[in-house]
Amino acid sequence: MPAALKSEPDDEELIERFRRKIQEELGWVALGVFDARMDGMDTKSLVGREDLDSPTSYRIKQIVQQLKAIARQFGDEEFGVMVSRAMDLEQGIMDRRFGARAPGA
Repeated sequence: MPAALKSEPDDEELIERFRRKIQEELGWVALGVFDARMDGMDTKSLVGREDLDSPTSYRIKQIVQQLKAIARQFGDEEFGVMVSRAMDLEQGIMDRRFGARAPGA
């Protein structure tokens, strides 16, 4: 998990609440993508993984966009920015491969 997202015990609680929100709103596949990205994994390594319902590259791109949107709405603006930054590296890679970001992302 990026250091910016795990610096204080309160941050861990915030992350757990955010993880529950992801699970409730987007499901377990999105939660797996979030967890993988927070662990520093390249999300392209998740493409086709059976334990995540075999997502395509395009589906992962959509999930990353949805995660960023939920993070912005989650309340704490700083947290939203941190999550977006954590997702941005991978988003840039996916954008180059599959085109520009969807409107509102």
